[in-house]
Amino acid sequence: MPRVLPFAGLRYAAPSAELERLVSPPYDVVSAEEQAQLRALSPNNAIYVELPMDANGESCSRYRLAAEALARWRAQRVVLPEPRPAFYLSETEYTYGGQALRRRDLLAALGVEPWSSGAVLPHEHTMAGPKADRLELMRATHLNASPIWVLHRDRPPALEAAWTAAEARTPAVEFNWRGEQHRVWIVDDEATLTAIQSDFLHGGPLYIADGHHRYETSLAFKAEADEGLPGAGATLATVTWADDPGLLVLPTHRLLNGVDPSLTLEEAETRWSDAFHVEYYPIWEDAPAEPLDALMQQLASSGRAAPSFGVYGLGRTV
Repeated sequence: MPRVLPFAGLRYAAPSAELERLVSPPYDVVSAEEQAQLRALSPNNAIYVELPMDANGESCSRYRLAAEALARWRAQRVVLPEPRPAFYLSETEYTYGGQALRRRDLLAALGVEPWSSGAVLPHEHTMAGPKADRLELMRATHLNASPIWVLHRDRPPALEAAWTAAEARTPAVEFNWRGEQHRVWIVDDEATLTAIQSDFLHGGPLYIADGHHRYETSLAFKAEADEGLPGAGATLATVTWADDPGLLVLPTHRLLNGVDPSLTLEEAETRWSDAFHVEYYPIWEDAPAEPLDALMQQLASSGRAAPSFGVYGLGRTV
């Protein structure tokens, strides 16, 4: 069963109002343009550790520079360690499609074990390049700058009780970022920490939604780290209830390679009819917005009831 553990986080000492200039998205969704924008916001922006850049003419110097930035932040008290291990309750309020949503997450340390243990379950393959990059960064900094994201099916009673108690308290962190409202509460009393750990330990497995490369990197780091290195056996994780009403899952767009160009939509409909309910929408090259909007609205509607996807381009050669 998964080990969901409290940890002593390293947090910015700046007032909440300044955090908008300091936070960064995960490394794998940051474009080169956004990377430059984040670096310009503040020399203390998390991007300097999450996605560092090489110095001019110094190949692979980015890992050393990330470690130096982190050491400087520690020395200048830009970031401060928590006095004791804690769980962090994180709430995000945002708007999508005119609807106000609220998602609640648990920030925790997740013990890393091989996939074969069944404690944490993957859904995709990984690539060597990103793992090598993240491992070099972890070797240099001994830090998880961004969490992986995992889902759980159970609803731990102790975690629910912690959220109820948090609602009566002022959050430790509260700030706006890109139209989102973020709040964080710190939970560090021993009884609650023990109860939450126990609920997860006796619950079902966790499912990785995002962060396969970082999880496998943490496994590799654990295997090579000195036994006395604190935290080497875990990785930073955002844990979200799979049925949280604020958990929004949007469609992804993929190109399929190697499809037989003679396979038409009509033939595909015949082949798939025993497994799928198929509806036809007239979409053509340079089609106006109306039929495209109708297709997307139908996908959004049917996707609330069951997994749905749209297929375009069968029977065509590129």
